Formats: sequence, structure tokens, C-alpha cells
Amino acid sequence: MRRMAATWGRAAAHFMLAVFVGSACSAGGEPETLAESERFAFVHASVIPMDREDVLPDQTVIVAENRIVGIGPTRSTEIPEGVTRIDATGRYLIPAFCDMHVHLLGDAWNIMLPPEARVPIDDRDRASFLFAHVANGVTTVQVLSATEDHIGLRERIGRGEILGPRLILARMIDGPDRAWPPPLSTWVASPAEAREAVLAAQQAGYDAMKVYSFLDPASYEAIISTANEVGLDVIGHIPMALSVEHVLGAGQRLIAHSEEVMKHVQGDFSRERIDRLAQTIAASDTWISPTTTCTSPSPMPSVKQSALDSSNSSARSPVLCMSAG
Repeated sequence: MRRMAATWGRAAAHFMLAVFVGSACSAGGEPETLAESERFAFVHASVIPMDREDVLPDQTVIVAENRIVGIGPTRSTEIPEGVTRIDATGRYLIPAFCDMHVHLLGDAWNIMLPPEARVPIDDRDRASFLFAHVANGVTTVQVLSATEDHIGLRERIGRGEILGPRLILARMIDGPDRAWPPPLSTWVASPAEAREAVLAAQQAGYDAMKVYSFLDPASYEAIISTANEVGLDVIGHIPMALSVEHVLGAGQRLIAHSEEVMKHVQGDFSRERIDRLAQTIAASDTWISPTTTCTSPSPMPSVKQSALDSSNSSARSPVLCMSAG
């Protein structure tokens, strides 16, 4: 998927050492040693490959400048001089995970709260939210309602100022006055506005456009054509005015939520209809992110409680809103 494919490829080249990660992060001078050398070897690890059901025992994995340059049995794999050794005895190595549907904390979510309940997001909130991904082996996340502050956050992660996964940032775009308001999304009411929004997103540094549910067909087509011009992927919902087959044919790269497909079967849940849809999707170039788990506890109880206690019935916690996107 152009930019995303390149990022996923880099993520696939990294391994996360389950359980061992926590001890490596907390060990006295070890992280600094790794950063300085940028060459290290996990020795005596049990490697779980993703191409078959198997465990490769007693392996050595050599990493140089963030790339895996060698994997083989420890007894026969030569480790170059100067490479930092990490004893992974009793541990497992697996490829790092990518979460393709994430909604990050950000000040923009305050738009969903009444003024008296709004709380600014600080670095402690961001660090807590991001570290949970890294600590669980998720080294790449795709943000499906990215805002301007996430662009700056992505740069800070890249510079090593804050610990977090790689961020793939998708700007949400939708028809006006129906769902998530600006600045969470960009509202467009015509093909001209849709084209302008895509060009602005590309110029600002977003990686993709997330289409939402209330776009009209002409605006959707303008998003697709303009995104193709400037090299952005189009991902997200299936607009209510369109069909599953239409977005597949248009070249939408990802459908967020498997239930988006179910919304468009027009009540026909027969095995024949489901099988036909499954075959059509499988034959396309479109991925589906099923979001089988989509709600997480709020790391900011004060914000959550303010939203729940508010007399404004539309107020919702930034984190509680995550399951709806």
C-alpha cells in the first residue's frame, strides 16, 4: 500500500522478544549500549516464525542498524566482533505486531466534551498510552482519526524524544454535520471540497485518508482520484451511499471493521450471500481490519469521569469514543 507497505515491511524486519522486553528496558546500562552499537544478537532464543506452525529452538538473531541480518542455530551462527550479545535463553522471539486500527489520545477529542470537562493531554498521558503498545510487542500502529498534533508526535517518536511505535497517520474525512466534528475529521460537502481536503492532508504530512460513513458518492470519487494523484491510500468505512462492491472496485485499500460489510448486505445474511461477498473481497486488493477488540480502559480516569458525570448527554470520554471509529 505504497507508504504503508514500506512501513509494514520495516516493522516485519524487527523482532520483539516477548517477556524479555521489560527486563531489557529496565536493565541498568543496556539500552544505551544497544543504541551506541546498533548491532546486537539475541542468542539461544526460541524463534516463532509466521510462515508455519513451528518453534525454532536455540536460535541466534543478529540485528544491525535496525535490520535483521542473520538467523540461524546458535551452535553454528557466527556473531561478528563488536556485536552486543543478549542472552535469550528461555525466551521467545516473534515478529513485531502491527495494529491497523488505533485511535490515539489528543487534545482534539476535547471537542466531544463540554468546556468545563475538557482536560489538556500532556506527555505523561501520551507516554502511558504509547508505552502499552511497545511493551506488548506492537511496534507499528495505524491511527484512523489522526490530527495535527499526531504529526508532531510522530516526529518526536522518530527523534527518540518519546518512546512509542511507528505511527501511520490517516486523516478522517466525512460528509458534514453527521458524525465526528472538526478537528477530529474534515467535513466536505462537494467533490471540490473533497479534493482540497486530500491535497491539504498530503501537504500536512498525513499518510492516508480515512473515509467515513456519510460521504456522498461524488465526494468519495474525488477523494479516490485525488489520493491516487498524490500517493495517499484511501482506507476506512464503506459510505452508506455506496456498496461493498463499489469501494472494492474503486481501489479502497482497507475496510475498517468487518461489520461495515454487514451493514451493506441489505438484510440478506444467507450463506450464499456471505460466501459471495467473501469471495469478492478475497479476490480484490482490499484488506479488512476486523477490530474484534475495540474498547480499552481509559488511562485518564478524570476525563472519563468528567464525561460520565456531565449533564451534557453528548459528552463522551476520548477513550470511550474509540470503539466507534
